[in-house]
Amino acid sequence: MGSINFNNFKNTNYSQKRYTYTDMFLDLTQEPLKHIIERNNSNNNERDMKVAYDMSAIRNSITNLFNTIPGERILLPDYGCDLRRYVFEQISESNARFIGRTIKRSIEQWEPRVVIINIGVDAYIDEYRYEIALTMEVPFLQTNEKFNLSAALNRHGFTVI
Repeated sequence: MGSINFNNFKNTNYSQKRYTYTDMFLDLTQEPLKHIIERNNSNNNERDMKVAYDMSAIRNSITNLFNTIPGERILLPDYGCDLRRYVFEQISESNARFIGRTIKRSIEQWEPRVVIINIGVDAYIDEYRYEIALTMEVPFLQTNEKFNLSAALNRHGFTVI
């Protein structure tokens, strides 16, 4: 019976710096053909996909969580935080509290790497938007840093500021 040695597939050209968390950016952008040809002709070790590490990876993961509607991911149908449902609702302080609870529940369920310190959701009725401010910690990184994320929820959807 034959066997496969997966050690041959390991890429040893990566940096020696060790990261705890790694995440890919899912917002693929089109790059002009001229830049692709120039990059391929040079001898640099750029990756095709944009990758985030540690705090940046967690920020990217939370942004993806907030921009995903439950049912959108086939293999994880419950994944997501349905913030878009509040976009066309009346802007009010009570809806701001609902948004805060939705965010808290989603982070606790889908992002176990962080501990929520504070969630602030302010309603701006005249501007037809909410401002969201999150303060979190990442205990596994052992940096004792607080992690802040500021975002807006308006008719365009959820946007990190």
